[in-house]
Amino acid sequence: MQGKTTWRSADYIMSDEGHNTAEFLDHIHRHATCVDRPKAIYWGTAIIPLYLYGHHDKAVQVGTEILDSIGNLWSLRVVYQVYFYLSLAILNRHLDNPTQNHLDSRLEDVLKYKAEIDYARSCCDANYAMWSLLLEALLCEIREEFPGAVQAYEVSELQFSICTGDE
Repeated sequence: MQGKTTWRSADYIMSDEGHNTAEFLDHIHRHATCVDRPKAIYWGTAIIPLYLYGHHDKAVQVGTEILDSIGNLWSLRVVYQVYFYLSLAILNRHLDNPTQNHLDSRLEDVLKYKAEIDYARSCCDANYAMWSLLLEALLCEIREEFPGAVQAYEVSELQFSICTGDE
């Protein structure tokens, strides 16, 4: 993305000189035989920059809206990507402003999404261990279990080093 997208606008986070989100989604609606699949893949990819550029509310909205349709994509990495970044966005909304009670109704959802990531981790530790550990660290922070948070962050860093060969 290299800073070329319209990153300040959550609705057009994927748009740049050569791509327009609204036009692409319109094209999908006009030509796709099953609109949910390409739309879920598109927003499942867009959830990453939404989260990274701080559009947590939009990341939660998008992730929540496509949850039903990602069930058809069960084996694709994008499904676990949505679970991970949606969980991060929910947890960070709470950490950014704990008095807003963003987490109260969503904690069970986050735990369910983490369980899905943990299942994928049981099949492929290299791809999903770090995600699971980062979610565990954030959950520990929210519970004010700070030693557990530090430990999970350290293990996730070690996992990253192992996966990238930077031991």
